[in-house]
Amino acid sequence: MKILIFTFCLVTFFAQAQDSETLTKSFNTIKDKAQTFKDYKVIKQTTLDAFWKSVEDSLAKQRLAITQQQAEINSFNARMDQQNVEMARREAAAAEIEFDSEHITVAGIAMHKAAFISVFFISLAVLAGLLILSFIRSQLLSRSLKEKAETMLILTSEFEEYKHRALEKQMKISRELQDERNRIAEVRTNR
Repeated sequence: MKILIFTFCLVTFFAQAQDSETLTKSFNTIKDKAQTFKDYKVIKQTTLDAFWKSVEDSLAKQRLAITQQQAEINSFNARMDQQNVEMARREAAAAEIEFDSEHITVAGIAMHKAAFISVFFISLAVLAGLLILSFIRSQLLSRSLKEKAETMLILTSEFEEYKHRALEKQMKISRELQDERNRIAEVRTNR
């Protein structure tokens, strides 16, 4: 962009140099053709008018060139502003793409991928630990229940055996009592 403006200024300078060279030649020609009166140069009014007209034409050309150059500069500035806006938009899009490539959104919360992976694996390890802990606890509870069931079975069988012996004892005592009653009754009847 700066090179373009520099080139434009060079072209304008050379155009002005050619115009000033032409004006200088015209001035020198007028001065050479002028008549001298004492230390003064006498110039024809028509020649002076013609020179002044060429000066005005040169100035008009330069003003037109300056106006055109200003329009071109304004056009270049407008294009540069558009390009700056486009560049800013592209940089924002690139920054957004970079952000999206480095982050992940979970439940509406943007997290850095490394942090998400760390949280995920820590959570996974905690869940695995809880699962192992609950498995071990269930095994201990199962073993405890088996021991209690075996103990209960042993106690139940001992109780049944005790009941059976007690019943047998009771029956034996009942028979002995009945036998004693029968003897007493016999002794009473025999008496």
